[in-house]
Amino acid sequence: KSNKIGDTEVEFTLSIKAVGETTPTSMECVAFNSIGKAASKVEIKKTRKPVLVKKPEEVMSLQIGKDVVLECTVLAAPNASISWFKDSKKLSASKRLLIAEVKEATPVANQKTYSFKIISATKEDSGVYEVVAVNKLGEARASSDLTIEFAPIITKDLKPKEKAVEDNTFKYEVSAKGCPKPTIAWFNEETEISATNEEFTTKNENEVYSLTIKRIRDTSAGRYKAVASNELGMAQ
Repeated sequence: KSNKIGDTEVEFTLSIKAVGETTPTSMECVAFNSIGKAASKVEIKKTRKPVLVKKPEEVMSLQIGKDVVLECTVLAAPNASISWFKDSKKLSASKRLLIAEVKEATPVANQKTYSFKIISATKEDSGVYEVVAVNKLGEARASSDLTIEFAPIITKDLKPKEKAVEDNTFKYEVSAKGCPKPTIAWFNEETEISATNEEFTTKNENEVYSLTIKRIRDTSAGRYKAVASNELGMAQ
């Protein structure tokens, strides 16, 4: 629009109704008449709160000992500061935790990619990881639920020797961890105890597995063992 403000002066106004992706980053106003022309340039610096155009995977499962890599791409102006968290606790770079900006072969304006890497993951690295991007206009965040898979380990063993009273009941208990969760097989000597064997009952509760001999008899004597197994291995 224009507004005459004198015999020889006119004010010209250009309004951008909504700044968007197609809004140019520079513009020029050129005033001219039959005698000549004059020009004025303006640079347009667009700002925006952070947007995660690429997020880490929401759910990840990796075997123990593997490297874990989480990546995100952030669109922000001014550039966002990036923080990584595990189970709500802020993380810092170390020999095992590498936090870096990824150098893009073809950079995109106001867009940066960041990576978080865990070297040789252990089972303790399982948890919920979160990336938070912040600038003066706002923040964006995304999370990833990481599970580290490992072969079973026995956390509470059976006693080497046990005594039981005839006609009484007797219970064995063993504790085992694993990811995926292990299954437990019970053996008397080298014969697996069937789930349909009415002389025994088995129970699984959290990480505690039990075998109950309903009634002790002479034939109950022997060497018992529990074998925990999943697709990654076994322990007994």
